[in-house]
Amino acid sequence: MSGLTATDKQEVQLHLQNSSTGALGWLNYIELTTPCELKMNGSWTPVRTLVNLNTAVPVRFHMTGADAS
Repeated sequence: MSGLTATDKQEVQLHLQNSSTGALGWLNYIELTTPCELKMNGSWTPVRTLVNLNTAVPVRFHMTGADAS
């Protein structure tokens, strides 16, 4: 982890680059991913990583707050 806490804030800026004067753009969807501590949230917690994308290398996750089941 990078040492960020729950009170740290990150800023994201988007800019429309176009070649037409007066062009407009609409953002329909944005997704941000960031590393975080894995903790159980109810009976299941979704987990996703891009660390081993397009490889056969396994990834190991360490989760807190989970029982043996």
